[in-house]
Amino acid sequence: MIRFFISLVSFGFLLLALDIISYASTARIENGTRLFVDGKPFFPIGIYYLPKSENPYAELAEAGFNLVRSDLSEEQLNAADAQGLKVWISLGHRLDFSEDSEKRKRDLETQVNQFKSHPALLAWESIDEPAWTWKKPAEARVSAENLAAGHEYLKKLDANHLLWINHAPRNTCKTLQKFSAHTDAVACDIYPVIPRNIDADKTYALMSNGKQGDLANQSLSCVGEYVHKMKKVADSKKATWIVLQGFAWNHDTNPDNPLFPTPEETRFMAYDAVINGVEGILYWGTHVMPQPSPQWDGIKRVAKELSALTPVLLAPTIQHNISIDYEEMGFSIDKGIEILAKYHDNKVYLIMANTTIGPVKATFSQLLNIYTDTLNVLFENRKVTITSGTFVDEFKPYGVHVYCTP
Repeated sequence: MIRFFISLVSFGFLLLALDIISYASTARIENGTRLFVDGKPFFPIGIYYLPKSENPYAELAEAGFNLVRSDLSEEQLNAADAQGLKVWISLGHRLDFSEDSEKRKRDLETQVNQFKSHPALLAWESIDEPAWTWKKPAEARVSAENLAAGHEYLKKLDANHLLWINHAPRNTCKTLQKFSAHTDAVACDIYPVIPRNIDADKTYALMSNGKQGDLANQSLSCVGEYVHKMKKVADSKKATWIVLQGFAWNHDTNPDNPLFPTPEETRFMAYDAVINGVEGILYWGTHVMPQPSPQWDGIKRVAKELSALTPVLLAPTIQHNISIDYEEMGFSIDKGIEILAKYHDNKVYLIMANTTIGPVKATFSQLLNIYTDTLNVLFENRKVTITSGTFVDEFKPYGVHVYCTP
């Protein structure tokens, strides 16, 4: 009888172990750069900081987020999992094997083994911006070779979850590739909404000219250009994410009038990244953003829209030759309107963003054999009429429209 009881207890522990294994989440990059979580396509809509509310995880889930940063805390992972959210955990300098490598290996093994079977875990994060040092831009913060050793060891400990790395909007692609060794996704943080009179010498991460990014394009549409840069770093082997602005550069020095991105600017930067092929969007800095506020509502609106569009974003892209004829509005047209065409559930989607600083009115033709009299304009509760294979619409500065066949 005692042996039978022990056997039952042992069998129970076995079932418990199998249950834990069966619910451990897996995340893989397949078919080049597409992310699959538990075998299903996944578009990360993430945030670094929890909202300032009584039920922050529920607020994020309701807003459309599916990913949030977590400490090495089972309580935080459980809270995220209860709302259907995935998490990433930053390992930071634990992955730098330039010193105390054996101790760091042991610590890393302990921490990774503790959390790698949790169903909420999606990814580990490497050291933030490792290839760049403030005011010493050519000087790396850590050794690329030693960081690569840390990356490789982590992947041996846990091959079922992603390792991603975020870079500053600096450095050559060749350099960033070295620091991205053994990672699954590469990202770049770009925060282009900056006050003109800011003291760049005292503001971390700004260059002496008061800018954060170093591309010739310093407008909001530099976001899309950094997506293309990171795609070169990814080299068709890693996913490309982007970290967008949720803070004001002058929130400390000018607390009475901080310059946060407006809801319209926030929406444009997200769609600019999407149109240029980004595979994940994260927000940094919202811990200093007033909540509630129009700016916080703007970020949540974008998350809600991206969540609703996720099946579309993961659907096949359509190559198009849509013609755009601009009316004179008193402004130059540089890149003009960007267009991404998608096909999902027997519908054609056209995601368009105006990259100019002025308003735009344009006629669109050669519409991908769309045989319908109207297009729905999603999130705006209106339609546009198609006449003789063309339609006309207006865009505010940095305006975005998402069209869909009925």
